[in-house]
Amino acid sequence: MSSIAVTDINKAILQWLKTKYHGDYKGNIIGTGELPGTSPVEHSLGVVFNADQRHLASQCFDQLKAKDLIRSTHSSNRDPENWVKITDVGLRWIESNEQVIKEYPASIDIGNPMRSNADRLLRIFLCHASCDKPIVRELYQLLKRDGFDPWLDEENLLPGQDWNYEIPIAVRNSDVVVVCLSQSSVTKAGYVQKEIKFALDVADEQPEGAIFIIPTKLEDCTVPVRLRRWHWVNLYEANGYERLLASLLRRANDLGIGITTAINDDDAIEKSLYDEEETLEGNTHIIFPCDLEEGERINIDLISNETVDVLIMDEGDYQQWKKKGEVNLLYKEFSDREQLHAFFTAPVSDKYLVIVRNNTGDEVGVEVKIRYAD
Repeated sequence: MSSIAVTDINKAILQWLKTKYHGDYKGNIIGTGELPGTSPVEHSLGVVFNADQRHLASQCFDQLKAKDLIRSTHSSNRDPENWVKITDVGLRWIESNEQVIKEYPASIDIGNPMRSNADRLLRIFLCHASCDKPIVRELYQLLKRDGFDPWLDEENLLPGQDWNYEIPIAVRNSDVVVVCLSQSSVTKAGYVQKEIKFALDVADEQPEGAIFIIPTKLEDCTVPVRLRRWHWVNLYEANGYERLLASLLRRANDLGIGITTAINDDDAIEKSLYDEEETLEGNTHIIFPCDLEEGERINIDLISNETVDVLIMDEGDYQQWKKKGEVNLLYKEFSDREQLHAFFTAPVSDKYLVIVRNNTGDEVGVEVKIRYAD
C-alpha cells in the first residue's frame, strides 16, 4: 500500500481501542521507529510506517483526542496523557463514519499527509528558556535562511492557542530538537525542563543512531546529566553554527529530505570553488587551497566509498602537519557514512587548505564539491 487515507488510520486506532477495555498507550497503538511494522495500526492497514506515516499517525492520535473520540485514562504515573481509551463518540465514529466526519471535520481532514519527505523541510524544535530568547531568535532566523523549518513559540503559536497542549505536539512532530543551553537555563526551573522531558520521551522512540536531540551550548556552561549521552555543539565558537548545520544536514539526508538553496545557475558557477572526482591511494591525501576573507564561509560536500577525513588548516601549519608536528587544526570531521556535509567560516583572512585524507590501506574514490556559502 503506497498511501494511507487519514480516515483509515483513525479507524484503525479506534478499532484497536474498542478491543481494549482499559485503554492502551500511544506508543503501543501506533508503534515506534525502533520496532517497525509491529503496531496494531500497521497490522490493520497492512503496511510498515515510514517516518512521514508515523508522524501522520501521531497527528491522528492527537486530533482524535482533541475531539474527544479518545480520552486520557490517567491510569499510569508515566506519561498519563498518552494512556487513552475510546469514548462513546469514538464508538459512534466506527458505527457511522459520515455522521462523525460531519460533526468533527478537524479530526478527519488534515491536508495531504502522504507527500514524500523530499517535498518538505526539516522540522526543528527550538527548546530554550525565556532568558535566552534574544539569541534563540537569531538562531531561528539563521535556520529559516538556510532552508529549514524551525519551530519557535512566539513565531508558531497563534493567539488563543493553548501552549501547554501545542508544545508537546510540536516536539513530537519535529525531526530534530535543538536544546539551547546557557548558564542561566541549566539551573532554571520552569517549562523548559518540561520541554526537555517531552524531547527525551520522543528520543526513546527514535531508531538507534538517529540524530534527534542536539544539545546546543549558547555559552560556556555545564550540560545537564540527562543530555550528556549526546554529543553537544558549542554554538558560541567560531564554527559552532557550521557544526550544527552539518548535523542537521545529516539528519535531513537520513530522512530523505532535500535541502535547497536559493541561488540560480549563474550564481552557482560563480560561487563554486571545486567540483572534483579523485581516486586516493591508501594513506594519501589531496589538498584544495581556498583564499578566504575573514568571516567568509565555504560549504564542503563529499561522497566517498570508504571512510576519509576532512581537515582544514592554514597554509602555515601544513608543513608542520606533514612532519607530524603539533598544528592548529581549524576543522576535522570523519565521513563515517557515504556522504559528508561540512561548513567552515574563516576566522581571519588567509589561505586555508581543505585536506581530504585516506587513512585506510585501500584505494578510495571521492567526489568533492566546495563552494562559497550564501
